[in-house]
Amino acid sequence: MILKSVYAIIEMEDNMKKPLKPEKYLHSGKLTTPWIDSVEFKKRFEQYKSEHPKYDDELILLAFFLKNKSEDLDFGGCKSASDIEFRNKNRFSRTAQEIWKSKQLTGCTDYATVFACFARQLGIPTTMLHSVSNNWLNKYRTNTLDDPRMHKGHTFCECYYKGNWILVDPTFHEVIKKYDLPKINLHYEVDGDQTFYAYKREIDLGKPLSTGDADIGEKEKEVKAPKLRQAARGIVLREDGKIAVFNKVNKNEYKLPGGGIEGDESPEETFKREILEETGCDVEIIAQLGTTEEYKGKENFKQISHVFVGKVNNDTKQLNITQKEKDEGAKLLWETPQKSLELITKCYSNLKASDYDSVYSTKFMVLRDRKILEYFINNYKK
Repeated sequence: MILKSVYAIIEMEDNMKKPLKPEKYLHSGKLTTPWIDSVEFKKRFEQYKSEHPKYDDELILLAFFLKNKSEDLDFGGCKSASDIEFRNKNRFSRTAQEIWKSKQLTGCTDYATVFACFARQLGIPTTMLHSVSNNWLNKYRTNTLDDPRMHKGHTFCECYYKGNWILVDPTFHEVIKKYDLPKINLHYEVDGDQTFYAYKREIDLGKPLSTGDADIGEKEKEVKAPKLRQAARGIVLREDGKIAVFNKVNKNEYKLPGGGIEGDESPEETFKREILEETGCDVEIIAQLGTTEEYKGKENFKQISHVFVGKVNNDTKQLNITQKEKDEGAKLLWETPQKSLELITKCYSNLKASDYDSVYSTKFMVLRDRKILEYFINNYKK
């Protein structure tokens, strides 16, 4: 893990105390997408519960389930990987399915990834909570670290269970019912430390799709203290399998719907509002695909987009687009995902500037949406 993420320890302390919305953490991310049929999984877990009556806490039981010694290929348990080369190669990058199939866990993040996937299949909203150890943080603050680029910590999960948020340590099968973030005090040691500080809460560790100057053929320019914009966008899926695509005729641009977060909106609220405005559709969020990051060196600008899949519940057929979108000749299309990808890909080399956006800026939007759509086509399963 890179040091820059640790700067959030101080900056995010207030965010760690904000109330969580359980429904957000029922969604799967890139690395926690279920692969086992939910009905079958619940059936097997109930069987496991009946075989282990001494555990009356479902969350502890689920943590132990990860180490189940069954020989069943799909439901067999995992063990910590002993091969150092394997651990270094596979940390922080595998899906829950890949971890489970390999039956080898590289560390606490693997435990948390599989635990979060399974817990959500049981209908339990679950976060992944990343922390640094108190010992590491003290050395960081006193500039006495051997390698300040790397940090030492532990990954927990938070579960909304029976009306309360509960902290779970899937690695050590511990449940902590009373905790006050960002500080986490344990009654046991993890790598010689009992105190940890939470700095980041996520759906999972899925790496953001990142776009920079080099990706659009420009000379890379460092982005320093950039202007930051947060947004929400993604896939709007109709019952017939077609998705919404915006064609801005005057720019020769095709893009996915979405836009900037306003005020105190959550990303989910922004996504639903933007989709209603741009497509006229009320949607239900059925998945979160992760985040994208755009770094525009020429403009010293960074944008983070939260990416969702929304299922159309009702099409009002009434669009409420902005003056900018009207001036750029925006038209709503419904196309198959593959056709949409073809349109977005082909327009990239023929983009035109508008009174609002340069070709430079528009290239980022088109490339971002192409990456989102490619990921959706290759990875999303209903």
